Amino acid sequence: MKVPHRKSVILLEIFLILILFIYFIFLKNTKDTQVNLILENYLEKEKKHLRYMNYLIGIRQKYYFEHNEIQKAIELFKRATETKNICEKGRLRKKIYYTLFPLYQAFKKEGNRGIQFHTKDGKCFLRMHIPEKFGDDLTSIRPSITYVEKHLKTLVRI
Repeated sequence: MKVPHRKSVILLEIFLILILFIYFIFLKNTKDTQVNLILENYLEKEKKHLRYMNYLIGIRQKYYFEHNEIQKAIELFKRATETKNICEKGRLRKKIYYTLFPLYQAFKKEGNRGIQFHTKDGKCFLRMHIPEKFGDDLTSIRPSITYVEKHLKTLVRI
């Protein structure tokens, strides 16, 4: 009579071990699934963060380039307004044009019409969209030019 009882205990132990093994596999799979979901979520956040950082780096590089080129153009324009030599003025006009050309192209793509430089007396020094046309007095048709000269403030027209 002892033998059947012993068989039952062994079968019960095997059954419990089997149940524990299945439960362990289930927990491991659940854990792996949760870890994978957490890692995928983290990876997606990191990808978004990386895209945003690349975007900011692009803006910074663009701003640095634009700022640098604008500063160069302003310095060239100051030199051009100070010189009396017509040939030097023409050379500096071309240099300003080529310095700002990449920026002007980007502005055009964004829907802006033009960049212009005017002397203190209201004459056009450089039109980026028509570089060969300069020297004409615009104060009578553009009151904004007189306003800028009078108030010494930058004016951006859209």
